[in-house]
Formats: sequence, C-alpha cells, structure tokens
Amino acid sequence: MINLNLAGLDFVMTALFIVLFTEQLKNARTQRDALIGLAFAIICLLFCNKNVFLLVTLVTLVALFSLNYLITRRKNDIN
Repeated sequence: MINLNLAGLDFVMTALFIVLFTEQLKNARTQRDALIGLAFAIICLLFCNKNVFLLVTLVTLVALFSLNYLITRRKNDIN
C-alpha cells in the first residue's frame, strides 16, 4: 500500500551520526562518554556481524552508561 524509496538512507544516517558525535565532543565538559561510545562501536563492529552490530552497541552502551549513572548517584547519596 505504501511504497517507500529508502535509497540514500544509509548515507543520511551516517551523516547524522557524525554530526551528533562532533556536537557531543564540542559541547561536553569531558569527551569521555563520546570516546567510550566510539570505542565500543568500533569494537562491536570488529567482533559482531555487521547486521547486528548497531543493536549490540546500543544495548551495551545503554547498560554501561546506566550502570555508571547508578554508581555515581549512589556515591553522591552516601556523601
């Protein structure tokens, strides 16, 4: 019923990722989180199938950053 032409979408998504990454690097107080994300993306690309690496990377980063948030919050609550 709906015919979508998705030609060029991969280029648009890559460009969007690059723009978001560079904005994160410019605006953050530290670049640690952005560089961790880039490192995990490269690691997952090397070790995972290219069809699922994005999903694996996102799940891993959400878990890692959530754990970091909980640990930081707990340290602040203790002090």
